[in-house]
Amino acid sequence: TARSAVAEADLTLYLIDASEACRDPAHPAALDLANAGIIKDSGKPSILVLNKIDLVKNKALLLPLMERWAAGGVFQEIVPVSAEAGSGCEALLAAITARLPAGDRLYPDDYWSDLPEKFFVAELIREGIFRHLYQELPYSAAVVVEEFDEASRAGGFVRIRADIHIEKESQKAIVIGKGGAMLKTV
Repeated sequence: TARSAVAEADLTLYLIDASEACRDPAHPAALDLANAGIIKDSGKPSILVLNKIDLVKNKALLLPLMERWAAGGVFQEIVPVSAEAGSGCEALLAAITARLPAGDRLYPDDYWSDLPEKFFVAELIREGIFRHLYQELPYSAAVVVEEFDEASRAGGFVRIRADIHIEKESQKAIVIGKGGAMLKTV
């Protein structure tokens, strides 16, 4: 539930579509009192993120929206951003960083993830499939890395063998492409 998720978090980010909220002040995203109450009751730090500000033609409409949310005393900060354009993201990162509690490191400095490299290889292949076949292939592909030979790493390469699993046999030709061209592209 939302209440248990907020209770377990160190910081709550509440994201709303500013373009919708500015277009229709009665829109649920404009002032969701139930979620605001859960966040306020938790006593945890919270930030309101107003996304899609690039779609708000009249920026003066943002101020009343921000004032309404600020009046509730739920959020320590309200940060307008455009995730697509990348504006406001540095301010959001700074707001998050300022409110996260300090703690002991969970992993050594040279760890960049708790997941194995095979996982990221599989995800990169899946990303390539969806990037190049987004119109032809539904999001039902899975990648399993069968071989990850690091012995060749000294030469600058790692030998990887992966299987691509798709939902329908008819999609096989789409993923492979003529003469294997799509597979090479992916």
